[in-house]
Amino acid sequence: MHSVWFGEFMGTLVLVLLGNGVCAGVTLRKSYAADAGWMVITTGWRWVCCAACWWRRPLAALAPI
Repeated sequence: MHSVWFGEFMGTLVLVLLGNGVCAGVTLRKSYAADAGWMVITTGWRWVCCAACWWRRPLAALAPI
């Protein structure tokens, strides 16, 4: 199907984009999540890690989950 490196790249891409989006949403003053706190960041990163693992699971075999 796809190469192993493609799955690793896409998993990392999802992790970085969504994780930075969570942090930016809490940090930026004019966003809906402004000053939401560390619980929102922690919960967001938890779901981001789950999404990255879900995305790369069928594509990658370097470190199978």
